[in-house]
Amino acid sequence: MIARPLAASDGAAWHRLLVVGAEEFPDGFLQSTDEVRAIPSDRHGAIAGSGDWHGVFAGAALIGFAALRRGGPSRIRHRASLGPVFVAATHQGTGAADRLMNHLVDTARADGIAWLDLWVAAANPRAHAFYRRHGFTDIARRPDAVRLNDASATDILMTRHLEPPAPGG
Repeated sequence: MIARPLAASDGAAWHRLLVVGAEEFPDGFLQSTDEVRAIPSDRHGAIAGSGDWHGVFAGAALIGFAALRRGGPSRIRHRASLGPVFVAATHQGTGAADRLMNHLVDTARADGIAWLDLWVAAANPRAHAFYRRHGFTDIARRPDAVRLNDASATDILMTRHLEPPAPGG
């Protein structure tokens, strides 16, 4: 498995997997399945290749993705946000998510990012445990963060401080 930034040429595969993620794990995405499906096909490449999206591949097949959003005003450029993070169900438990997360952390460090932040659904203990295993800690809860089918859902804000790379490494 390899992880790398997505390119415009990955746009169709990214969108197909995004639809799967929104269908199978709706609490992990801010956009509904209908909203994801409505993204115009002529925008898939531009979105995937925007520099924010990264993927994990098994051979040539995209099996997972995550957005790593950097930038903004200069006073907050030391932080980046992750999400959504998704690995196809058939590849969960194979190390694909670990490979993707390690790539995201390495990319953020190389970009001078000191902190990674993400939101995770409180109702998703598997994802919550995964992020904890990768050094994220809970810092806040947001009640009624999203509404899925008119049901209120709570999100947990997590953060991870990125130690600078070791000298020579």
